Amino acid sequence: MGIKIAFAALVALVIGGLAVFMTLDFSDAAHVHSDKHSHVENRAIPDGQTAPTIALRAVPDTMEGYNLHLDIDGFTFSPERTGEKTDAVEGHAHLYVNGTKIGRVYGNWVHLSENLLEPGKNLIRVTLNDNRHHSWAVGSSPIEAVIELSSQ
Repeated sequence: MGIKIAFAALVALVIGGLAVFMTLDFSDAAHVHSDKHSHVENRAIPDGQTAPTIALRAVPDTMEGYNLHLDIDGFTFSPERTGEKTDAVEGHAHLYVNGTKIGRVYGNWVHLSENLLEPGKNLIRVTLNDNRHHSWAVGSSPIEAVIELSSQ
C-alpha cells in the first residue's frame, strides 16, 4: 500500500512538472500499539560521553499547521549512516503525535501539518534515536521532549 501511495505521489509530481524528492516514512507506524508502547529499545549513552539535550518549540506556519523546531545540543543528525552501528551520539529523531509515530526527522526543523492534529489538545513527542532506531537514554529514560499543541 505504501508503494502505491509513493508511486501516486511521484506520478503527480512528474505530471505537475516539479522536480521534488521527498521521503515519507510510515514503515514503523504498524509497530506502535498504544500511546506508551512500541518496539523501540533504549540505548544507553556510551561511558565518557555527555547525554544530549532536546527542547521543542512550535511556531504557527503562515499557510497551515506548525513548524516544529528541535533545539538539540550534543547530538548529530546522520542520515547518511542510517542502519549502521556507531559509538557516536548521532542518528535521527522520531516524531510522535498523540502516541502515533509520524516518521523520522533528520534536521532541526520539521513541518507538522494541521491534518495530523486532533481537535483540542495534542501531545507532540520527539525522541533522539541512534542510527539503528534505538532511543538514546539516560538510565531507563529515553532522551525526549514533549509539548502540547492545540488545534481547532
